[in-house]
Amino acid sequence: MRFIYILFFAVAVFMTSCEENPTEVGKKIIEENTFGDVIGRDTLDSYLNNITIKSESFIGPEVSFNYNLTNYAGRIVDQYTESRASLVMMLISYLPDTTYITALKNGSVIVESARFVILPKSTIGNEDDYWDIDVHPLTSEWNVSSGIKKSDMDTLYDNSINMKTGSIENLNDSLYTFPVDKQIMTEWLYTRADDSLEYKYKGVVFNPKSGSKKMLGFNSSDSVYMPRIEVFVRKTAGAELDTVVFYPKFNEAVMHVVTYGQSSFDNQNIVLQGGIPIRSYLFFDYQKQLPEDIIINKAVLELTIDTLKTFKTNEKIEAVYVDALSDSLDMSKISNSLSSSELKREKNKFIGNITSIIDGQNYEKTNFGFILSVEDEIGNIYRDMIYSESNPDPEKRPKLTIYYTKKN
Repeated sequence: MRFIYILFFAVAVFMTSCEENPTEVGKKIIEENTFGDVIGRDTLDSYLNNITIKSESFIGPEVSFNYNLTNYAGRIVDQYTESRASLVMMLISYLPDTTYITALKNGSVIVESARFVILPKSTIGNEDDYWDIDVHPLTSEWNVSSGIKKSDMDTLYDNSINMKTGSIENLNDSLYTFPVDKQIMTEWLYTRADDSLEYKYKGVVFNPKSGSKKMLGFNSSDSVYMPRIEVFVRKTAGAELDTVVFYPKFNEAVMHVVTYGQSSFDNQNIVLQGGIPIRSYLFFDYQKQLPEDIIINKAVLELTIDTLKTFKTNEKIEAVYVDALSDSLDMSKISNSLSSSELKREKNKFIGNITSIIDGQNYEKTNFGFILSVEDEIGNIYRDMIYSESNPDPEKRPKLTIYYTKKN
């Protein structure tokens, strides 16, 4: 008799669950199982079931650039895009001693020469490739909390003035210097004579020259790698030579703003990039092969990285975001009703659980595909190339695996 009661209770619980919508049931099952468990009685595999896959890469939306640990200046041209990074810095001067304020007010300070000193922390591109810049005076400051938009760049600096007056010299294996316009630095320094006056120059902008073929990365929070201007001065004629240093105003006073020229993507790879956000569209035509009345137990998306075509930097992309689209014609429209998911880097792959997205699409009977983007679209100029559906090796193509259970 006790067995009959237990059996009756189990059947009642199962019948109650079947009355709930598939989304809720799927979520409960997922919550009770770990990612590594293979659950569900049936499996839909994009490779084994020959599911049609489509992908397309495109330049992402304009973003505001805020403070980053590493900021870049330079240019890279490859078969996909022309990537240009401008380094923007707000600078402030540090005088050798307080008596210089009086000397500046008296007009006796003489600027003998000035140079920029930069010590790159990282490189994107080949170490031996050409790198050169134009240096323009920053005439406006930006709102640190909101960052800089690419469309605002032209309003921040004077493009008609190039402060760099000579070629870049490599003092050792990593330290670069170049001369800076003495007249500009004299004018800039003398604004310290009267604190009531607004500084004419707020800092500098590094713009890459068209022939540059790499990007150099700088760090404003590390005194060793911090870019600086050294101005060699005499307090009065015949006095000893002193050094006035212009450092970044504070950590957040250095950032890069990235723009791009032409963009052209082939179908051999899915492109994901930060700095210049490059996103990708990915579509699996899986719904026509799923039975009607099912519970989605688990769904796993797997992307394989083409390591030979990836930008080499110190900061790898550790995660890829997956968002469901709400419009098949507009790749900017992300679904608000379906959850986002995250794929984690595992050696040469990005792998993650996208059950909530597939479960929601199955419940709503919609599938407009996914948008893939990197975790840091602003600060990290890094590119990962993902093998697309056009790769001749099926094992390297994007793979979607859905585990499900038929309800009856």
